[in-house]
Amino acid sequence: MTRNRIDRRAIQLMALAVVGGIVLVAVYVVFVRTSAGQTWDDESLIGRVGGSRSTARMSQRLLSMIDGLTIVAFAVVIVVVGIIRRRRRLALVAAISAGAAIASAELLKLLLPRPELADSEVSALAGKAFDTYPSGHATIATAFVLALVLVSRNTTRPAVALFGVLWSSVIASGAVAAGWHRPSDVLGGIALACFWLALGAWSLARRSATYSAPGRMSRAMPLAAGFLIVILLAGLSSSMLDGDPGLVPSNVSALIFPASQILIDLFAVAVVAAFAVILRDVSFGSEAPSDDRATAVSARVAAPEGGR
Repeated sequence: MTRNRIDRRAIQLMALAVVGGIVLVAVYVVFVRTSAGQTWDDESLIGRVGGSRSTARMSQRLLSMIDGLTIVAFAVVIVVVGIIRRRRRLALVAAISAGAAIASAELLKLLLPRPELADSEVSALAGKAFDTYPSGHATIATAFVLALVLVSRNTTRPAVALFGVLWSSVIASGAVAAGWHRPSDVLGGIALACFWLALGAWSLARRSATYSAPGRMSRAMPLAAGFLIVILLAGLSSSMLDGDPGLVPSNVSALIFPASQILIDLFAVAVVAAFAVILRDVSFGSEAPSDDRATAVSARVAAPEGGR
């Protein structure tokens, strides 16, 4: 029964990886390879000038802190958590999956061209004609959170996911607020991290996963995720308070930028929440007993003692 439950979790992880891959491709095709998609993308980037100036400055400071040294520090944290839990293989797979996500993000920027298809006036205002899909910052932030969720105990995963997605959402939406990336870049980065980490978790679930009853916090996670969405939306609203929509050019809707921020936050929450929910009753690191061995143990326990 428990083995069937783990098998279902493995299927769900593979499905999540497939969804991440589909979103990665779909966002590129729709928002990078079509005129309408590029126009929406560029208008979202232009619309940030009407947003909060303090939020933009804070986002720039946070984004500038993510560099090669930060990536190494993230990897060390993942490995240390795995060593403390005596789950070295788990830590290794989590670190490799996150590293693959980050490396593939840089590779895809070189391989995926961005043809000039948008309205020339809008494109000129956006001022970012170079290839930026997918966002490395969004990939790094999301990959680290998912890797940390993966190496955590199943009883603490909900808390790690809730606090982690708050940080990754700030980085992801901040990449647009700071003018470093278009919304499509950020969505692609989140999807890419989802693909690699779900794939890594799937490989573990097939071999070294066991069932472990979820804690009370796991059952409350849907409600907590709802509160988190409210917090993110409230933060988005407050970030517009010291903005000036009048600065947005007349040929660009002032609503496109906040709409893109909401979309990014919701997608980030959905990815991390789905990952944590799938792993809510999964423990890694010890092999589940085989059916034959379990049957043999049951037979010995049930057999009557003789000669006494």
